[in-house]
Amino acid sequence: MKWLMVEEGREIVRDPVRAAEHLAAQEGVVKQAEPAHCAAAEVLNMAELLRPRWELLKAYHSWLKGGKKGPEPAFWDEDRAEERSAKYALAPCQLINTTLSNLVGLTLRQWSASQRAELRCHPAWKEAALLREVAIHGEEAMEQEALSLIFQIASHLPGTQFRDLVRAAALDESEQETPYSLLRALVVDLPRKMKAQNPTLYTDLVFPYFSNYSSLVQGELQLLKVPAILQNRAASYHFSSMTDLLSNNPVLNAALKLAPQSKEIRHFVSCFPELFGYRDLGSKTVTFVGAGFPLTGVVLHIMTGACINLVDYDAGVVENAEKFLGMTEELGITRKGAFKVICSDALGVIYLPTSKLPGRIKAHDGRRCPPQCPEYGGKVVVPTDILDIASAICPKTTDQLIKKNGCLVPAIRKRNVRGVTEILYERYTLDDKTNFRLVGEVTPPQKVLSGATPAHLVTDLVAANNVNSCQLLINTDNFGSKWEFLETMLTMPGMEELGEEVQSKISWDSRVKEFYTVSRK
Repeated sequence: MKWLMVEEGREIVRDPVRAAEHLAAQEGVVKQAEPAHCAAAEVLNMAELLRPRWELLKAYHSWLKGGKKGPEPAFWDEDRAEERSAKYALAPCQLINTTLSNLVGLTLRQWSASQRAELRCHPAWKEAALLREVAIHGEEAMEQEALSLIFQIASHLPGTQFRDLVRAAALDESEQETPYSLLRALVVDLPRKMKAQNPTLYTDLVFPYFSNYSSLVQGELQLLKVPAILQNRAASYHFSSMTDLLSNNPVLNAALKLAPQSKEIRHFVSCFPELFGYRDLGSKTVTFVGAGFPLTGVVLHIMTGACINLVDYDAGVVENAEKFLGMTEELGITRKGAFKVICSDALGVIYLPTSKLPGRIKAHDGRRCPPQCPEYGGKVVVPTDILDIASAICPKTTDQLIKKNGCLVPAIRKRNVRGVTEILYERYTLDDKTNFRLVGEVTPPQKVLSGATPAHLVTDLVAANNVNSCQLLINTDNFGSKWEFLETMLTMPGMEELGEEVQSKISWDSRVKEFYTVSRK
């Protein structure tokens, strides 16, 4: 483990607007040139193309709820030249793929504030509810079909042959076998090869977005690696860099210097990620609300070694996730036992941190406690140091997770949307009736250039082909006792060496105290 005093990757992007201009030019971001009413006409046309398929899927679910009475709703699949259950109404096909791709492309353009306002006022924006449902269910259908293809290939290859072919496919594309090259071979390279060899047998879709995940997960990791006190340039407590923070708070500099030799000081650093950034993610547990195709969790595990929980209410999705993760374990992509999949509604779970805090620091300062304390109302307790909430999770559920079920989690990363991308997902806005504070965001460059994402919140940029931003929310509920610890920490057991290093004196920059000062409303 590296314990460097000033470490590469623990700084926010210096000039977010200039950096966004450079990245947008590099990646060929298209500006919305036509008036907004022209784009509105595109949206209306897409909605009309997708509406019949959405109605079919709704009819299928009504048929299920009604006890499967009467004939099962079905449709003619032109791509497959066969009749299919309406269960697959939003499964990948030319109509769904092309229309949703065009819709996503429209949202990824760089829109001006006036264009966004005009589009929102147009009747086409009323189709947002339909388009969001189709986008979310279409994405789920695509993920499950891609998994189905992997499982189908594995079922046709006896014994160790499947794993051998995955390893061979990895070496075809990479000089050496690594967890990431094996994952790519499992998800993309081997399925593509087998599909090319036998297209009539393997008709399902190869997952098309694998290449996005590495850079996306790396970008979102910056929210955890960069200390929260360095993020949000507009905050009065803001420090401009690690050098600014450490030079004005010598005890933090001393702690990083002594951490490699002292278990107690290392634990102190670990429990104050808002000051040091997360430096031991391999010891943390990250919980994702939604299992789906768990690539984000797998890539995050590969990069950090963190344990991963996946929570999903759909038993079929849970079964597929467990089956896929079993394959990753067998191939050595993931560590045995590092993943747990919980079949539950997001609000059927209580999320509790795993870390034991030093000294007199409390999990909370008595203002809040988990719902139905101490019994938790019979809900499943899931160990969680960092909670990841997908953009597909609606604002109402997100609000409940933040204010109740996950109110003791130290950090939450919420994938969110801004600007025209809100036609794909409903945006969540954190209110002031919570113990969480929004401190930073990673976002595509066009969201900065269009003004949809405030520049002062930008911690880092992600590729322009991402529809989501990701926001970091940190829990302030125990900031009172944390500040008390910081003021008296040199008297704590195990801190003697730190006291000697700073000559038994702690001098805190006033911005640190301001950071830990929380006004309760």
